[in-house]
Amino acid sequence: LCAAHGVQLVVALQMVSEELIFARHKNISGLHAVGLEGLFGLVYLSAGLVAMYHIPFGSDRCDGNVCVENALHALREVAGNRWLLAAVLGNVTSIAFFNFFGISVTKSMSATHRMVLDSLRTMVIWGFSLLAKWQDFSYLQVVGFTILFAGTLLYNEIIKFRCLGATGEEEEGTDDDKAPLLGDDQPDA
Repeated sequence: LCAAHGVQLVVALQMVSEELIFARHKNISGLHAVGLEGLFGLVYLSAGLVAMYHIPFGSDRCDGNVCVENALHALREVAGNRWLLAAVLGNVTSIAFFNFFGISVTKSMSATHRMVLDSLRTMVIWGFSLLAKWQDFSYLQVVGFTILFAGTLLYNEIIKFRCLGATGEEEEGTDDDKAPLLGDDQPDA
């Protein structure tokens, strides 16, 4: 549970950081941003894998010693199996496209829109897994996805309920309401 909350915190920080960077540096292209994220990820994870190779904890074996992750063994496995190599390259390509489109949504709309669309991606994956017969149909999942979809529609004010405070009229906001949350034009305190 703590790991799941930690991951959500890291993703939230990443989304807010991306939106902040795009607000301050409007000339950065989505492809450039994805390339930089990929480079930073490669550097950080490479350093992390070296550290995990030498940490004496876990069930993996590194040169006869216990370690968290044996990256050298994994690289040998990938190099020796063309199907595994194809799967890894397919995964890398998929993640690259996913990040590019996600950053494009963040740049043109907002990080909030990106997260809403990301939550809907789960429904597409579930539908595909049903069509491919990888899992059995469950009414409980339909209920869950219905709640997710209804929440998305409510949040984006596509559907409005008077009992939830909707008046049916467009509300006039102040200039402060319309100012970008992370823009450069923040008033000095």
